[in-house]
Amino acid sequence: MLSLPQMAARSMRKRLRRPLEDWLKLRRARGPLCFVGDVHGHLDKLETLWDKLPAAVGGEDVFEKMTVTFLGDYCDKGPDTAGVIEWMTKLQERHPEQKHIWLCGNHDFALSAFLGLLDLRTTPTDMAFDPNAREAFMAKLPGENMYKGPGHETMHLQGVRYAAEPKSVYESHATFASYGVPYGDREGLLKAMPTSHQEFLRNLEWIAEIGSGVGHVIAVHAGLEECTGEAELGQVIEWLRERNEAVASQPFIEPLSGRSNVERMPSSLRPYFPDREYAQPINPPYFLISGHHGFVRVAGRRIVLDMCGGKAERDLAAMIISRDRAGMTFNSFSDEQGVRQKIVTSRISS
Repeated sequence: MLSLPQMAARSMRKRLRRPLEDWLKLRRARGPLCFVGDVHGHLDKLETLWDKLPAAVGGEDVFEKMTVTFLGDYCDKGPDTAGVIEWMTKLQERHPEQKHIWLCGNHDFALSAFLGLLDLRTTPTDMAFDPNAREAFMAKLPGENMYKGPGHETMHLQGVRYAAEPKSVYESHATFASYGVPYGDREGLLKAMPTSHQEFLRNLEWIAEIGSGVGHVIAVHAGLEECTGEAELGQVIEWLRERNEAVASQPFIEPLSGRSNVERMPSSLRPYFPDREYAQPINPPYFLISGHHGFVRVAGRRIVLDMCGGKAERDLAAMIISRDRAGMTFNSFSDEQGVRQKIVTSRISS
């Protein structure tokens, strides 16, 4: 089976080469940008972290005008998936001037697939549901069983894994419990889950592109694979934005679920210095930010923000990215282009 970059390269041979900027439909953001790592059902950590953000950005006025991107994985592992999703559905009402972006994580994708809530926007091919493809994929995961209850015949492979017996790699028992439903009870979970929660899952975005004073930011739950050029990467980004069948038909969607092959910044997004002593980067200052990986790493403009990883003993983290201005009082550092990054956590100071 071809990877997304391979399929993109094949598709783009039929097109004229375009710069990446032609593909990016950037949202315009004002003020600082805030990114929140994987919550995984930990409502207590989320509320503690949220209460600390106004002071971290310089006051309520700045806080109320932020663009906040949640990096996905709202469900599973922690004790209160239902509470986290309910909190998310009420956020715009509580903060009407903020802009909110909710990304889809691999756990959210699997839960949505299990419940039949995937809004693919295009009709997927049979690849994701082909029994032979399913068996070939599962053969790579020895010892893992599949969900065989109602609806499994037409379910995306990750949905089949979501409620596998006797347990799921997604640690989804916690989500069923938070809605008061026995593990694996698909119909019971659909009945117990409010319509607003189902719509929240249905409308999660697979990628977000933001234009701001700090540069162009691409946010996607796990990251982006290396492509052969800007046009090919632009095609993958377009497919993710559209939830295209080229993405939906993959049994394992790398930008949402991948590990080592999506940790780094694709070369098409890296600044280009033909002569480091004199020249400025030719490309605009792209950031690529994701959660998913269970650690925090800032490697230039490739940021991984998943301090919690769903573990009860770890803190939930947010990152604030802003332009360095006089009068900022929080303790953080700016790079050579005046871009300031600050990490805020849910840890309660003793």
